[in-house]
Amino acid sequence: MRDLARLPGWIAGAARDVWGYFTDGGRLGGVLPWTGTLLLAVVGLFLAGRFFRRRLERLAAGGAADDARMTRHVARVLRALVVAVLLFLVPYSATLLLPGLSTGLEGLLRELAWIVGGFWFLSRLNRQALGEGGWLPVAPDAAARLKRGIDLLLWLSLILLPAQHALLHLGYENAGAIELLELAYKVLFGVLLLAFVLRRSLLLSLLSGRGRVGRVLRVAVLLLQPIAALLVPVLLLLEGFRYDILAGLIASVAAVTVTGIVAGYLVYRVALWITESRLPVLVPPGEDDATRRRHDTALAAARFGLRLFCLLASAWAVLALSGASLDEVREFFSLPLPFQAAGEDRVTWWNVFAAILLLVFFLAATRHVKAVLQHLVLARTSMDRGLQYTITTLVGYVLVATGAYVAIKEVLDLSNLGYIVAALSVGLGFGLQEIVSNFVSGLTLLFERPLKVGDLIEVAGTEGVVTRINIRSTTVQTRDNVYILVPNREFITGNVINYVYTDPKIRLRLPFGVSYSSDPAEVREVALEVAKKHGRLLSRPHPEVWFRAFGDSSLDFELLAWIDEPIDRHRISSDLRYALFAALKRAGIEIPFPQRDLHLRSSEPIRIVPAEPKEPEADEDDEGEPGLPG
Repeated sequence: MRDLARLPGWIAGAARDVWGYFTDGGRLGGVLPWTGTLLLAVVGLFLAGRFFRRRLERLAAGGAADDARMTRHVARVLRALVVAVLLFLVPYSATLLLPGLSTGLEGLLRELAWIVGGFWFLSRLNRQALGEGGWLPVAPDAAARLKRGIDLLLWLSLILLPAQHALLHLGYENAGAIELLELAYKVLFGVLLLAFVLRRSLLLSLLSGRGRVGRVLRVAVLLLQPIAALLVPVLLLLEGFRYDILAGLIASVAAVTVTGIVAGYLVYRVALWITESRLPVLVPPGEDDATRRRHDTALAAARFGLRLFCLLASAWAVLALSGASLDEVREFFSLPLPFQAAGEDRVTWWNVFAAILLLVFFLAATRHVKAVLQHLVLARTSMDRGLQYTITTLVGYVLVATGAYVAIKEVLDLSNLGYIVAALSVGLGFGLQEIVSNFVSGLTLLFERPLKVGDLIEVAGTEGVVTRINIRSTTVQTRDNVYILVPNREFITGNVINYVYTDPKIRLRLPFGVSYSSDPAEVREVALEVAKKHGRLLSRPHPEVWFRAFGDSSLDFELLAWIDEPIDRHRISSDLRYALFAALKRAGIEIPFPQRDLHLRSSEPIRIVPAEPKEPEADEDDEGEPGLPG
């Protein structure tokens, strides 16, 4: 602290040395190339910024309001990046072009280049992401508090880091002052970071996603927030007790990890915005269901690919910046799991993590591969819908089986596959027969294809359309929009009616009766005329009218007509009955009620015989002794 009195004089002397360097006429030949290079860099960056600004303005003019807002944010971020690059080049290029610079001054200029350029870009990025109308999906209150915290951290870095590096690189004699500045920076930075980490509600408010990803992130916050809240005080204590190497290692790994995650997320958001803006050109959204499904499938597949790429890129960046390799990380997690016998082939934590990651990847990839194959590839072919579904389902089974095999191979020795098969056979004998039977029946349905997705079927008195053939059951959608899950075994062992198995044409039968006073030929002509005028009946085979029987009260006829829309047969039958009733009424042909004739025999007169009165029977209980109640 006594040395602080000499600090202003030392700063004034360092400033005179720098000024003397640039005013020295002998070094003017090195200053001029540096100045010209900066001017060229300014002009080049200005032209590049202008080009990108016009390009983004054109994109914003032809897009929606959200796209225009995102385009403005991207344009401002790019402009901030251009200015940051310029601020970086000013001191950094001096170390390359100016002659006679001391080693300490070169190191100081390089540090200042990174500090000034990084401060400018991060502060502008913070404003566009978390400011008013920012592009991050964060609640306004949480965004404002987070923005203030990040601004404080950036200004703290801009004030203390240049002073610390200036004292360090320019040869200040008092090392205690340098350590004091470094400790003050770390303590203030840690206090601000701890104040942010301790507020779990603020961390959860930053996660606005409601889907599966949002739930995973919330669980991660709930699990990692106590660890992060404990990590900051531990680092401060390690710094206070002079465990600089250990504290620096932990802090650098944590900082690199957070930086990699944030950078990967930002790259993902920008790449997703560019993909969504270009996707309508490649796969335009439409009003019909098929076109909309193609667009949604392409967007979902693009999101999955971008997420995977950004995750891998972030992991690679974290490893590269931390100076580690994948083999070192694997060696770190090679600790065997507990409760295992001693041996060479013990399962480690790395095997468990790898198995989980592989299984999750294959399951997610299978879903998107099936969607792309069904809606973007096979939909453009001439295959029928059922065959497309069969191919897509089989590809999904193969991918899931491959993922399960690869994941299980990480934790189990598959050389002893015979023991696993024996265990499975025991399980089959104890109650898995139905599951295996339904699974084999499902494979039979996919390969033999007695019914396909989209077929109209009737099984066990239930009529509906097949919407999905799963491993265990088949989903049937009824006319009342009720989904019934039918075990696959029912389709193999039971009787199933498939109205569109090989040919969708079916014949309708409409029985009707007319009175005995009607002319059968006229009835036939009227019924055929009704069938001819109906627009949904097939002309070949021709409609027919059959004279079925002489009924008790009517002449029984039947109208037979062919249709190729089995799913609408009830509606077509109803329309035909309406039309046939009206036509018969116009032609004066009567549709009689059922009649029954009752004949009574009247050859003998009817006599009414009165019934004889019945005498009352004596009750045995009334014959008692005198004086006693009867």
